[in-house]
Amino acid sequence: MHYWRQDSFDGLESLFSEIKDDPRLSYYANYIDLLNKGLRREALKNIEDFLSLARAWDVKDQRKVVSFLCRVSDSEPIGHRYVPFPIWKRLIKPILADWIAEIPKDPEPLRWTGELDDLRTSLRLDPTCDRTRYRWIQGVLRGVQYATHELPTGYLGNIEEDLTALRDIETEARKIADPEKQAVLIEIINEERALIEDYQAGQDDMNS
Repeated sequence: MHYWRQDSFDGLESLFSEIKDDPRLSYYANYIDLLNKGLRREALKNIEDFLSLARAWDVKDQRKVVSFLCRVSDSEPIGHRYVPFPIWKRLIKPILADWIAEIPKDPEPLRWTGELDDLRTSLRLDPTCDRTRYRWIQGVLRGVQYATHELPTGYLGNIEEDLTALRDIETEARKIADPEKQAVLIEIINEERALIEDYQAGQDDMNS
């Protein structure tokens, strides 16, 4: 039986090889295998069986599998193929909620809810986790990018709050161990800051 890797997966085939011998993940492995073969409709038929099986696990196994599935989802660059919405809604989300309610100071479930406040709390509880740091920075950037996406026509946020947010995430970005990821994030942060400051300067000129 495999012990699932803590790092990212490089594709459906490598993911399948990691889980194919674990009986708890048999239906999920079938889903991944069929998905890798291009048989999406057939693959999805395994989801209900997987969810039914998961309901019978003890809490320890449920949390271990949910943590694993969250890492799998985090490794996927686009879309929700690896962890389709029914798995998120009916397995991951309720287990994370129960986990947080029972152990509110455990950074692990807070890392995966998708809520910025939870990510910030998780990072405060475990400041060594670059995965959490990266997810939080990305989440804040998405909010700022939404605010700037109609510039120069108009700004869809609070300029001062967003500039403060950019300063905060730049501080965190400089703590990321991977120099390539760090450089990419700082470049994006600087681009967003420049957009905001240019717009702000234009507004000041109009009002002077």
